[in-house]
Amino acid sequence: MEISSENFVLSVLSDDAFVLVNKKILRYLKGDGSAAVFLGELISMHKYNLNNQTLEPDNSFPCLTRRIEYAVGLSEYKQHRILDKFKECGICKVQLKGFPAVRYVFLNFDLLVKILAADDLKYKKIDQQQFYNELNNALNQFSVPMPPIELMEHCCDNMGASLKGTLILISKHYAAAGNLIIWSSELVGRVRQWVRTRGMGKPFDFTIVTRTLGAMQKIQTETMFANYISEFVRQAKATQDIHFSQQKYDYQELLK
Repeated sequence: MEISSENFVLSVLSDDAFVLVNKKILRYLKGDGSAAVFLGELISMHKYNLNNQTLEPDNSFPCLTRRIEYAVGLSEYKQHRILDKFKECGICKVQLKGFPAVRYVFLNFDLLVKILAADDLKYKKIDQQQFYNELNNALNQFSVPMPPIELMEHCCDNMGASLKGTLILISKHYAAAGNLIIWSSELVGRVRQWVRTRGMGKPFDFTIVTRTLGAMQKIQTETMFANYISEFVRQAKATQDIHFSQQKYDYQELLK
């Protein structure tokens, strides 16, 4: 069953009996803790009115200055400042209704969901970049003495043995020419697809990798890594199997 933006945000960000500050929202608000607390209180007020069926037809609800000040200690001045900030970035709309005028707030739940999702994506990209930085730093040590197997395997994280061994064998061959290894998610994805297809239903023979590398043209200084990987995958698809007695299932034997 699909969950609406409103229900998702209410379940994640509302604070009924305590002050809840979501780290993702806090980062979006550039560390403004008062604004994050205020937003949590507004979401709780929305939830209260929703549960009691007292929301306005446009989904807005009354936001009394004295109630907010009593609940979380924010002065009237701070409330106005934060609401102006929320209105500017589209988190909410504010409207005066009735006489005497009462402040009503309408929360933009679709935007709040996008903020939460975008934050996840941003930090996922940062983590991914960190992973490839560490992987490339380890594999580029092939151009000095050979790095410890443990270091290479650690940097490959939780990759399957067939993919891990293939990446290491390719990297060793490429680095031997003094060129810089630059693995990326796209290049690893190309190799992963070939490894899955070639090893489907049988043990993966690592001599397919070394025989393909040996048949490729000599690596030149100007040979781009991305082009080299594309050519490897193209030729590896055509590399023939050999008798099982000559196959190798441990890539470390081929590093010696």
